[in-house]
Amino acid sequence: MEAEELRLPGQQSQAHMIGQCHVLLGDLDEAIAWIRQAVDQSIIPHISLSAYANVLTQLGRVDEALASIDRIKEIIPGYTIRGSINAYRRSFGSEDARQKMTAGLNMLLDLGYE
Repeated sequence: MEAEELRLPGQQSQAHMIGQCHVLLGDLDEAIAWIRQAVDQSIIPHISLSAYANVLTQLGRVDEALASIDRIKEIIPGYTIRGSINAYRRSFGSEDARQKMTAGLNMLLDLGYE
């Protein structure tokens, strides 16, 4: 299903949030499809791009994830992966959700990327 089909007139697309729900469910292939829509539609670009980097890294596509991080840095000078992790940690109530939503970004930190 396309994000546009779920959107009410005048409502911003929720593709990035639907994608994040799929991350929480562990369905990374579906997550990446939804988050890719959000990136393509420039929906809240830095959030969509960090969610995309998170999923790409979990799928082993580190080079693409880093390209997504580089795009965020163009939008927000001074952006750090750690900043996204902290934002996600504040946004999700359970430890399990926080772990799933930061797993890929934490992998990038472990690989030495900031």
